[in-house]
Amino acid sequence: MSDDGPDDTLNNTARDKTTDIAQRLEFMMGEHVLPRDMTVYQAVQQFGGAGSGFTDDSDSDNRNTSMFGSPGIWARIHTIYYRPAQEEPHSSSKKGGECSTDLLGKKGKGGKWHSKRKAPDELWNEGSPPERNNPLINFLADKLPREYLQDPSLDVLCLLRVLHALNRYWYTLYPNVSRNKPVLPVTEFINTKLTAKVNRQLQDPIVIMTSNLPTWLKDIGCVCPFLFPFETRQLLFYVTSFDRDRALLRLLDAAPELGVTDTQERVTPDLDRKKRVISRETILKQGEQLMSELSSSRSLLEIQYEGEVGTGLGPTLEFYSLISKEMQRADLQLWKGATVKIGIEEAMEEDEAASDCVEYVHSDSGLYPLPIARNCKSSHRTKIKNKFQFLGKFMAKAVLDNRMIDLPFSQPFYQWLLSEETSFDVADLKGIDPDIAKTVTHLQGIVHKKVKLDSDRALS
Repeated sequence: MSDDGPDDTLNNTARDKTTDIAQRLEFMMGEHVLPRDMTVYQAVQQFGGAGSGFTDDSDSDNRNTSMFGSPGIWARIHTIYYRPAQEEPHSSSKKGGECSTDLLGKKGKGGKWHSKRKAPDELWNEGSPPERNNPLINFLADKLPREYLQDPSLDVLCLLRVLHALNRYWYTLYPNVSRNKPVLPVTEFINTKLTAKVNRQLQDPIVIMTSNLPTWLKDIGCVCPFLFPFETRQLLFYVTSFDRDRALLRLLDAAPELGVTDTQERVTPDLDRKKRVISRETILKQGEQLMSELSSSRSLLEIQYEGEVGTGLGPTLEFYSLISKEMQRADLQLWKGATVKIGIEEAMEEDEAASDCVEYVHSDSGLYPLPIARNCKSSHRTKIKNKFQFLGKFMAKAVLDNRMIDLPFSQPFYQWLLSEETSFDVADLKGIDPDIAKTVTHLQGIVHKKVKLDSDRALS
């Protein structure tokens, strides 16, 4: 027996015992949870970026050829995060295992994949809508969602959170009551002293440059954003969500006098800028290619047009405005609403140029995605999906570079973006289709009258 034998045996048995114990932490790279038996080098190779080496299903030959990885691995900074381990119930894991075994068995028969038919659409076939969740449920709690906050004021913050929710969603407690405005103005919940303290922290260039922001600031901004005005929330968003240079640039735009320190040395952010030349005739197509190219880039985008001299902030802002206008074209079939014709300035002067007019979508209640037919072709469905994916990248780039876009979305569309669609009711139809909302409201009134007559014993 070698000297290493007993030690290896002890180590293996100890590792097997620790795997049976519930783990308290799990490590992540990006959105990937790292397996417990994976080394740091393997994690960097696999999840370190596009130039990573092997994957889980690569064979031994591939591992030998890529054992040193790509040179880009050593040039990048790789961040590994940790969080409390999320325990999964045994029943769900068992069901998941049975389901996967069943699917593998079906896949093995005949060498083809025999998938089940899609679940029937109960709303379409039976007319039964999904169960609506009351938006108050997420706020009526005696503890804040982030329990790691340790402060004597937590009880007061929790009470203010409940009162703000009741002020906003009070109509959900009363049946047959139409949606109304909040009882108190939202500005009544703004805490001036706490806002002044937060502004002092966010307006300190040294704090932003050293990333020494207090942890409680981000936590309160997430669970109790109503305590701060919009300007403070916006600055907090840039400081906590983006890189240091962008947060410093946003701060200097809001308060230029903060750029000069006591030693008269000017504090300037170091932002990488990328200039692109595009054509006005095919601006939407080139815009899609540009967003796909710069989707993972954090550089500041600058636009210049072909055959024109101007560059910098003006043409860049015009680029975002023109893309916003092109996304509202009626021939794209993206939005619900009426079509209006807008002609080109040169063409409007001629009587024969009526065919050059471009149709755009206009809606008084705001833009909402156009429903897709059930028998829609897959090619058209893919085209619509790609356009909305481009819209998401375009909006993300506008937020990242602090640019304005001219896309008047409806309120239900913003609720979809915030994952609040489960709390939709009849009142939300006004932001989608006012005519349908008027008809449904009238039918709902007839139903309520019928229920009232059925429950009146004097009439029975």
